[in-house]
Amino acid sequence: MDIKEGSGVNAVARSPSPFFWTGGPIGLLILHGFAGTPSEMRPMGAFFHRLGYTVHAPLLPGHGETPEALRRTRWTDWVDGARAATLRLAEAAPGGVVVAGLSMGGAIALLLARELAPRAAVVLAAPLRFRDRRAYLAPLVHRFSPYRPREGKKPPHIEAHLVPYDRIPLRSVAELWRLLRVVRRELPDVRVPLFIAQGLRDETIFPHDAERIYRRAGTPPAKKALVWYPEASHLIVLEREKEALFRDIARFLHTHVPGAPAPPESGGAPV
Repeated sequence: MDIKEGSGVNAVARSPSPFFWTGGPIGLLILHGFAGTPSEMRPMGAFFHRLGYTVHAPLLPGHGETPEALRRTRWTDWVDGARAATLRLAEAAPGGVVVAGLSMGGAIALLLARELAPRAAVVLAAPLRFRDRRAYLAPLVHRFSPYRPREGKKPPHIEAHLVPYDRIPLRSVAELWRLLRVVRRELPDVRVPLFIAQGLRDETIFPHDAERIYRRAGTPPAKKALVWYPEASHLIVLEREKEALFRDIARFLHTHVPGAPAPPESGGAPV
C-alpha cells in the first residue's frame, strides 16, 4: 500500500493503510499492536498532528492483509519495518523523532529507543509477558494447529476503529514471545526520556508489566513517567480516557523534548 503524505487527517477511520501527515519539525512515529493496523492509531495521530507534529503510522510487515501473510513474517521483520519508518520520518522531521507504540508496538518502540536514541519514547500498554498462559505453548502447538479463532469483540466505541483478523496465526504468537524476550534483555540500555501509560482494566496483558518497564529501563528517574488510567482497557488509545492520555503525553514531551509543541489547554485539540 502507498503511504499518502500531506494533511489528510480526515481519512477513513477503519482503513488499515499507513498514514504520513506532514506538520512541524518534531516527528512522532506511532506503531500499532500485534495483528493490528494503523487504523487503531488514527485518533492519536490526529491529536498530535493538530498540535503541530509530523506524524507517521506505518503498517508493519505481514499486518493488514491476511492471517497467512502475518504467519509468514518474523519478529525481526516487524522491527525492521518500524526502523525503516523511523528513518523515513527523520528525513521529514529536522527537530528529531519521538517513537511511540501500543502493545507490541510499544515493545518495538523500546527496542528502537535503545538502538536509535530518539528524542523520547512513549510506551502504551506494552507487555513483557503473556497473560494468557496458552500463548506459551504456541511454539509447539502451531505445528499441528496453525490458527486460533478471534475471541469476542471489543466495545462498540473501540471496535469501530479496528480491522481485525478472524483468526490469529499461532506461529506469529511464538514470534511475539521471542520479541518480548529481547525487549526484557535490552531494557537497561534504554536511556531516552520515557513515558509509560497503562490501563488498570487491561484484559490482555498484566498491567503491572508497566511497573517492570519503569524500573528496568535505564532512563534516569527524572526523565521517565508511569501514568495509570483507572478505566482504560488494553486498547488505551481508543478508550473514553484517550483525550486525557494524549494530553499527558503532550505535556511530557513538551517538558523533555526541546522544541516539542505546547500541550493544549483543557478543551483544546479535539480528538
